[in-house]
Amino acid sequence: ALTDDAGDGIYRTNSVAAIYGYHLRMNDGTSVRFGIEAGILQTRLDWDKLLFGDQLDPLLGGDASRFTEENRPDNLQRTDLDFSAGLVVSGKTFYGGIVLHHLNRPDESVLEINDNLRAGRPLRLTLHGGAQINFEGGNNRYGESFISPSILYARQADFSQLTVGMYSGYKSVFGGLWYRHTGSNADAAIALVGFHYQTLRIGYSYDMTISGLSVGTTGGTHEISLSISFADSDARQRRRSRTRYNDCFGLFK
Repeated sequence: ALTDDAGDGIYRTNSVAAIYGYHLRMNDGTSVRFGIEAGILQTRLDWDKLLFGDQLDPLLGGDASRFTEENRPDNLQRTDLDFSAGLVVSGKTFYGGIVLHHLNRPDESVLEINDNLRAGRPLRLTLHGGAQINFEGGNNRYGESFISPSILYARQADFSQLTVGMYSGYKSVFGGLWYRHTGSNADAAIALVGFHYQTLRIGYSYDMTISGLSVGTTGGTHEISLSISFADSDARQRRRSRTRYNDCFGLFK
């Protein structure tokens, strides 16, 4: 479930979804994972918080309580189904996938401007892929040593974003560098460094804005993460030894 408030509660979006996945393993070690998502998307507009041009006073400023000649829609809430699907193919050293969000383009408009025109939420396409090159195996205390280049491309309507970079791990230390490009403009450079030991994982990342938005107070974002895995590492290792197929890549551990 997800709730998003935009404009201090003027426009609210609620969504809830269920996911089903199927995993197919090939004899050559290739793995195919397919998933579908079905959910409900609800949007709601708080008309009383909107401020229109005829509610502006040259001396007193804006006042949403003043009378406006704008026509209030009959229905300020919209509920629609929302479907998505994705596919991931992975082998011993590579992975790649595609995800399609909002396949049915759910309608979230509250303005019935043209009953014959149904734009809906734009379809979002995501393509991702990568590989892992191992140098040294790991154990219950330390992870394997490897480098993992990756690429992520996303597009929705006229907006597109490309992220390329590399993640690496050496025993108990991990780190990565990525570059994000949005449309025709450079967007950000991202750096990550961290440490993990047995069930404990600590990381620090810095997202440095390199577009025109870096002027002023939007120069970058710092993030510190801490995670603890409560899974039995010995049991996990026994499960790995009973299968012929590779575990997930170090990038996702």
